[in-house]
Amino acid sequence: MVAAEPGFDLTDPAVIGVNFIRALADTDESQDILTKVVTPESLTSWGDFTSAANFLNSIENWGVGSMPTPSVADPEVVYMTILSGVTQSFRAVGEQMVMPAGVVTLVWRLQYGMWMVHAIGDDYFPAERVPKDFPPQNHRMTHASKKGQPDHAKDAAP
Repeated sequence: MVAAEPGFDLTDPAVIGVNFIRALADTDESQDILTKVVTPESLTSWGDFTSAANFLNSIENWGVGSMPTPSVADPEVVYMTILSGVTQSFRAVGEQMVMPAGVVTLVWRLQYGMWMVHAIGDDYFPAERVPKDFPPQNHRMTHASKKGQPDHAKDAAP
């Protein structure tokens, strides 16, 4: 589906999530990228991505959390948080409770060898409602996994 885009590491959910969010800033110029990184089954619901861009632009001084958070229900679903009131770069040290203003839901797609965006909104999209193109397997995400891929996918991606 997606040929390797220059500068994109398709096996890193943070790279996909951040670049998706940045692409929403100029949907006219970014249509090609946006359509290639969303799940095929969600593509028609995105339309021309104007609604997603309007949602993002409704968040005052938005910024993106740098670390995807795996779903408790399914490690092949991760969430990237969008924060409001971010006026400069910062790094959270230790555990801190942060209420996101928005959430991007990504899913690992083994058959494409990449993470794909399934949803954006003001809340976490339930992992059990994210469609899969292959049956769930018994695995877990670990820090040893290659760039955030679920353990079983390390050898499958390019």
